[in-house]
Amino acid sequence: MYDGRSFLGTNFTYNPGTYYRLQLSAVGSKLVLRLVNLTTGEIAADLKTTETYFRSGYVTLAAVWAQERCDATLDNFIVTGTKP
Repeated sequence: MYDGRSFLGTNFTYNPGTYYRLQLSAVGSKLVLRLVNLTTGEIAADLKTTETYFRSGYVTLAAVWAQERCDATLDNFIVTGTKP
């Protein structure tokens, strides 16, 4: 996650064959990014920040894997100005 000054990140244990859900909430200047294990319901990674650098702009989803190749399927991607 980029907060206007630096990239924020965290490590988590990837379990092959497990499905995860990536959740991003951006309300005002508050950003929350969570990775949820769909098998257990546990939060595998949780990032929170307050972004004050940008006043407007674009939404982008970018994924970077450092060492290993993995497949990702993205569905139900929604961007809205109001809470769904």
